[in-house]
Amino acid sequence: MAMNKPFFDIDASGMQVAVNSYKPGNGLAWRQLFPLKYTPKFDLKGLEGNEGIPVAADRVAFNTKAPKKTRKTIGSWSGKLSKYSVSREKDEIEINEYNDLVTLAAANTEDAATARYLVDMVYDDLDFCNNAMDYKVELDAMRIGSSGVQTFPASIEGDMATEDVINFNVPKENFIGTKNSWSDAE
Repeated sequence: MAMNKPFFDIDASGMQVAVNSYKPGNGLAWRQLFPLKYTPKFDLKGLEGNEGIPVAADRVAFNTKAPKKTRKTIGSWSGKLSKYSVSREKDEIEINEYNDLVTLAAANTEDAATARYLVDMVYDDLDFCNNAMDYKVELDAMRIGSSGVQTFPASIEGDMATEDVINFNVPKENFIGTKNSWSDAE
């Protein structure tokens, strides 16, 4: 459901309707390949353990204490997820420009509906934000699906990003296809 308005022109109830009716990833592949899993936090935590080599008993003399052995241990790991975000600048000048364009569109005697459609197309902030999130997830899903690795290079992710690589340990034999990358055109 498109509100066809900038954020500053949407009331709370209209925003709630738009948020509740929005279906993430509609028509995109990532919904089937990597379904969303809701999490209220940006923290990742997990436990890992390793049984290690078996511990053998020691041979000791009678009436002596056996050497102490260590218990199996587990470790933990943790991390923080980064967020996806998008923004548009909306200062007073742009708000006034929008209001002027709405007035001009309403005053259009030839085709006011088309004029208003053009204004709405430019200032439809809800669809802009929804599409920006969906297409970022789609891009990441296609990268993970084709390489088994998620790379976060600072050059692509923006100035505030740290360079990270997440390997999903997909076996190489699971990747089939062309020998040459599409970017290595001959």
